[in-house]
Amino acid sequence: MKYFLFTLYTFCFLMAQNNSPCEDSKYLELKKKKLDDMSDREYEYFSKKDTECNEFNNTSIIKKSTNKDELTEEQSQAFNKKKLSVENYMTTTMGQGLFGEATATSVNKWKAYKGFNEPITELQFFTIAGYKSEAEQVEKYMAKATQDLTYGGIAYLAGLGMMVYSTSETVCDEYVYIDDYCYEVYETPLLYPGMGVLFVGTFFAYSGYLKLTNNWAAYATVNQIADDYNRELKITIKRDF
Repeated sequence: MKYFLFTLYTFCFLMAQNNSPCEDSKYLELKKKKLDDMSDREYEYFSKKDTECNEFNNTSIIKKSTNKDELTEEQSQAFNKKKLSVENYMTTTMGQGLFGEATATSVNKWKAYKGFNEPITELQFFTIAGYKSEAEQVEKYMAKATQDLTYGGIAYLAGLGMMVYSTSETVCDEYVYIDDYCYEVYETPLLYPGMGVLFVGTFFAYSGYLKLTNNWAAYATVNQIADDYNRELKITIKRDF
């Protein structure tokens, strides 16, 4: 009887482990994709499983909190002050198309935090996590986006100025029996070149804006980096305290 109960308990324990939402095959496959490449159904499934996985991990941590190998109160305080966390969210930006139609652009983004909800930039996140090469790429990405937005805005204003620039010339019609009639003729010689410069400026400015409002790295990637960092942080804190 004892052998049967032991076998049943072991079986139930293994089944519970295997039913972890973090090990779902479809969820693991979607973690490899960028959020922008997911369909609406895939993103909905990924978000649901990601939430379930986080809840499962948090529950596992709570269940293990009484274990002597877990962090002490002092260690937990040190961990909570240095841990990294990532929040995934979606923003929708309203805009206007080339023909005046309303447009909406949905952007999948994430925010990073250190310790007790202290916001940090994407560059700071990779620097803290020890990913120096990726941090340099983020820095270059942001610099290029800022450059495109700045120079694109300047070109836009320059093109606008060229379009409204005009010259005038006085023209007189001569008559024999009445006084000559004189009037001003206005021209916009830079209208079409200005339209071209404005279009190019708009393109680069909008491109830079989109880059600045998007993250360089995908959410699934940084979420895994945060988990790995926190795991190593716990080991370091246990060793030092």
